[in-house]
Amino acid sequence: MRQMRSYRDYLVERLADREEAIVYLEVSIEEYQKDGDTVAFLLALQSIAKAQAENKDLIYKVRSLSGLMYYLLEEYDLALKEYNTAIELNPHAEAYYIRGLVHHHKGDYDNFIADFNRAIQLKPNNAYPYYSRGVVHLGNRDYDLAISDFNRSISLNPDFAEAFFSRGAVYQEKGQYNHSIADYTKAIQLEPNDAEAYNNRANVYDKKGEYDLAITDFNKAIQLNPNYSDAYYNRGLTNRNRGEYDLAIEDYNKVILLNPNDADAYHNRGAVRDDNREYDLAIEDYNKAILLNPNDADTYFCRGLVYGRKGEVDRAIADFDKAIQLKSDYADAYYNRSVAYNVKGEVDRAAEDYNKAIQLNPNYADRGEAWLHLEPHKKIRLDRTASRDMGTNMSASFENALAANPPEQISPISISPQS
Repeated sequence: MRQMRSYRDYLVERLADREEAIVYLEVSIEEYQKDGDTVAFLLALQSIAKAQAENKDLIYKVRSLSGLMYYLLEEYDLALKEYNTAIELNPHAEAYYIRGLVHHHKGDYDNFIADFNRAIQLKPNNAYPYYSRGVVHLGNRDYDLAISDFNRSISLNPDFAEAFFSRGAVYQEKGQYNHSIADYTKAIQLEPNDAEAYNNRANVYDKKGEYDLAITDFNKAIQLNPNYSDAYYNRGLTNRNRGEYDLAIEDYNKVILLNPNDADAYHNRGAVRDDNREYDLAIEDYNKAILLNPNDADTYFCRGLVYGRKGEVDRAIADFDKAIQLKSDYADAYYNRSVAYNVKGEVDRAAEDYNKAIQLNPNYADRGEAWLHLEPHKKIRLDRTASRDMGTNMSASFENALAANPPEQISPISISPQS
């Protein structure tokens, strides 16, 4: 008894005719564009590849399309295999370009750069390889290389909104805020409904202290995308910076509504409540942030500050301990723990922590004698100055201050809010 042929065997036999194969490919592309059925499209491509194995040009196109489909499916190893074959058949710029993207997603930076360089060499007037290479340079913090690529991309395509947007992001990272604003503004002119461009420009306005302009841009971003969590989050930062604590809390409430597991939103809302002297609510928010992200040293540190303001010195010390355990070079935590130990009259521990804070951040050396001479109600204000990881020889100023002010002369105090 003869076995019946499968439909695919029949199809492959039919597609052995070159013209039939070309028509079938065109129809398959049209159907994929309509229904987006990637699996069906890949099966069609495989049938053509099997039937037209000797047709170099057609196989190149089929392998390239197959590679693209696998790339879109995030099947990067399969995509790489297809593009390797395609490039062996015909080393076109487009194949190097997509294979470069595959290498990027696989974390192979060297081969990514090599493929993009080859794509640019083969087709030097295509703006997209320059742009994509610039994006990767931006991600790697190679800012000057990124700017060079974005400049070239823009020169080839002056209406390339994404290139202006990305160059604006580079200038933002470099602190060149006027250049950044100019690029984001151009991106908005080209794509007036781009909520991200408004959000990013607003962040730059915030950095410049131009809070009203920042709020205007955040509002526009939210108008364009009412569920844009980052815009609410960043507007909360700006509202806090301008002292609008109630508005900042509303923004973080919205972020939490959109993303209930956003630990940073709870942390920042806690910081605003701390600013607003709502200490119990601040601690609740820090507790939630720690529950969601138990390895965030900054949250323990900030909760420790609030406990200090509430006069709960032992809890403050416990949080500073945890912050230091998670981040051993945390100068601010050592400094504030030294404050807390001094409040408890544990001067040796206070001195040890103060010395460590100075080793990590020499700026603390200038605070030693002045710190111990402060009036008690001023002494309780725990410092939030950002630490810098800098080493130095131990300063004697803390011990000099102790010598001038023995522990018995320093009145014990409780940590409480300043008036």
